[in-house]
Amino acid sequence: MSSLKAVGGSARTATFHQSPGIEDVGVTIGSSLVQSSFHAGGSTFDVEVIDIVEFLVGINEPIVAIKMDIEGAEAECLEAILDAGVHQSLGKIFVETHERFSPELDERIGLLRDRIAREGIQTINLDWG
Repeated sequence: MSSLKAVGGSARTATFHQSPGIEDVGVTIGSSLVQSSFHAGGSTFDVEVIDIVEFLVGINEPIVAIKMDIEGAEAECLEAILDAGVHQSLGKIFVETHERFSPELDERIGLLRDRIAREGIQTINLDWG
């Protein structure tokens, strides 16, 4: 397994999908835990996924801002953050969404948008990027 780690909604080992033509495991541009047609022909390898809620709770100082551009894994991370209520102790969260990756991801991001609006959460911006 690579020393590269990813962030997700739960701790686990997962497949990391690289963009075609990228052979260096240290180059992650356009790569994702979420497989899409964009990754067809690219290499894959297993990575350790760190639980984002555990990570954030383990930081013992105020978190003013989070910039989240994680190529599709933002849905599971935001779901976990909201379900755990961790967003209430964070500053702003700026998210680049990738619903274009798949119909399932599009649906999940749509549900997150609805939930954020319904709960009146002002600290999460899903239109960054």
